[in-house]
Amino acid sequence: MPRENFATINIPNAKFIFYTNFKGEAGPYNNPGERNFNVILEGEALEQALEYGMNVKTTKPRDGYDQVSYIKVNIGYKYRAPIAMLINSHVKRSLNEQNIGLLDDYEYENIDIVIRPNRWRRPNGDTGVNAYLQAIYATVVEDPFASKYYDVPDQDEDE
Repeated sequence: MPRENFATINIPNAKFIFYTNFKGEAGPYNNPGERNFNVILEGEALEQALEYGMNVKTTKPRDGYDQVSYIKVNIGYKYRAPIAMLINSHVKRSLNEQNIGLLDDYEYENIDIVIRPNRWRRPNGDTGVNAYLQAIYATVVEDPFASKYYDVPDQDEDE
């Protein structure tokens, strides 16, 4: 099957919905090692996902909550590793397959995401388009003392 060239879906100031699983932990909705998260889609990003035929879901209406559209985004390292940056007011840290799970542990001031759509095909002929993380830039919410202690050196692990 020839490879389709979908344009990436860019989501500035993205919002996660439900729990994230950058660590790839086993749970009721995924097998061990499957890394993923769900992100809210609005505007142009939502239009692109629908145009590509992605599995866009919508939350059920509930009192006090707006109905939103979202997609599941897979995090894969088999073919193309994503760019992942964890950012605070002093430094940005590049994350890799071993430490991308840190993204499960913080609250965020801002998240910018680039999604790479990918067409899949099963032997029985079923096809679809799923989402893979191409890049994430996540700026953490800092506590009031983070800047005060930024310059204090870390203790060496050998000591």
